[in-house]
Amino acid sequence: MRLFLLSLCFMWNLGCYINYIEIGQRGRKIQPQEKVMEKGSADKIAVLNVNGVLTFQEDKDLLSARGNKVEQFAVFVQQVADDPKVKALVLKVDSPGGEVTASDLMYHELIRLKQKRPDLKIVACFLDVAASGAYYLSMAADRIVAHPTTVTGSIGVMQMMVSAEELLTRKLGLKDETVASGKNKTLGSPFHALTDEQRTLVQDLVDELYAVFLNVVRKGRPGIPEEKLKTLADGRVFTARQAKDHGLIDEVGYLEDALAEASKLAGLQQPTVVMYELEQYPLNNLYSKPLDRTPLDPIEALLEAHLRGGKGDLPAFFYLYLQEGSPR
Repeated sequence: MRLFLLSLCFMWNLGCYINYIEIGQRGRKIQPQEKVMEKGSADKIAVLNVNGVLTFQEDKDLLSARGNKVEQFAVFVQQVADDPKVKALVLKVDSPGGEVTASDLMYHELIRLKQKRPDLKIVACFLDVAASGAYYLSMAADRIVAHPTTVTGSIGVMQMMVSAEELLTRKLGLKDETVASGKNKTLGSPFHALTDEQRTLVQDLVDELYAVFLNVVRKGRPGIPEEKLKTLADGRVFTARQAKDHGLIDEVGYLEDALAEASKLAGLQQPTVVMYELEQYPLNNLYSKPLDRTPLDPIEALLEAHLRGGKGDLPAFFYLYLQEGSPR
């Protein structure tokens, strides 16, 4: 599957056109509906899903477009902000991260929420994977609870690039004849390898975006000494226990523990627990997630998302954990 998608990337740049026909209600407003998951007092805890690869590309199914993950997340966060009965928010995180800007905007939406509602408490609950960009946005939380089998961390940034120069010239006998306005205009093209100068330029961009990530973690986890943070933030991942030992999370526990922590922080007694659902994708219980048709492999998901969105801008920058077949 990954080889097929890479082939599509090359076809795209060679001039082939891939068209996706959308037959749903494109302009329809996303209107989430509140669903009570556990009935209690008038005070509420809202549970929001953060799952799958975080991308700006539209989340589509066969018949409709449902907006992108950032758009959906912002709508749900606004729902929380507008309801004074919601006293706490639990983020149910199961994501390997994704695009730099998508991760940052979701973090920004949570920071804006805290500014609008300084009384509201946020607890992040890590499930299977909560890495890279997913860890980044979780830095807006007041507390982090990770499932005992969680994999988290992967603090860092990368730019994925593929060089097909040798394949094209030696195997296929093709030669790149691109005409550009400057020597670095085609930087990142799969049709030629990076020069030393271009590699330095890309590394400078990566380093700057990495510094942004580090600064977000500094704010979210102020108890971690600077030198230790730099050691931890080399892209490695951690189990829940290791993350707690290093101060990257606060507790190891389950979703009910995250809800209890949210209740404690907000001073609530037997609150009502709610989630928000889209009309065509109902939720059954607290572990329900929105239907996500993107591939299990994050590389495949991102390649497919960019091709589907009609963007010829690969490579892009990512806060992403790239475990093969990464669970979601």
